[in-house]
Amino acid sequence: MTRLDLYADFQGWELAVDSRHEFTCRAKALHAYEDGDEFNGLTFGNRGAASIHARLYNKTAEIKVSGASYWPSIWGRAYDPDESVLRVEYEVGRDVLRQYGVKEPQEVLDAAGAIWADLTGAWLVHRVPTGDATKSRWPVSDVWRAVQRASLAEGAQGLKRVYLGVRRGGIENLTPALFGYLASFGAYAGAKDMNEILPYLAFFMDREEARTGRTFEERIVAKRREIGLP
Repeated sequence: MTRLDLYADFQGWELAVDSRHEFTCRAKALHAYEDGDEFNGLTFGNRGAASIHARLYNKTAEIKVSGASYWPSIWGRAYDPDESVLRVEYEVGRDVLRQYGVKEPQEVLDAAGAIWADLTGAWLVHRVPTGDATKSRWPVSDVWRAVQRASLAEGAQGLKRVYLGVRRGGIENLTPALFGYLASFGAYAGAKDMNEILPYLAFFMDREEARTGRTFEERIVAKRREIGLP
């Protein structure tokens, strides 16, 4: 296994650029995550097989750019559309996973909760500033204690629910273009509605399969793999 990605989403915590001074981290690298003049979060550490990389960023703002509109349906009733979502995300490299004593995918999945506990309890911690010159003695903030308590069990979101959200979001993103292509196809075919389009569509799809030597079913399977769907 080359990398493990862990994340949890939260509302009610508005991260500010000055918040970077409130963290203790084993890594030295620290960067502000910005989109133009808008501050969206912080990054800690470096990407790589022997490294840990953490990001705390505005997931709501990222969705507007990526078009991943399915996330609200995954968050479900816990999601408040009037508040932004902050994602706490870790990328754990292959060599670091071996230091944790895990290598095979099932071992990594079984250890995910313990790895999260170590990452949020020792590697990166948000604290409440005090007069103490030693930051590691500052108390852990209440919002970070909520981060530490995050459940990484499947029931937290549910894999089926995640895949359903991905499918729904993908369909919503494709529908406008698909609608336009089908309208153009119908115009060229001389069809008046969808019922008249379907026979023409089946005919030309059969011709395309014969031309390429690749069935439509094979294309669907390949697309599932490409998108990451089961």
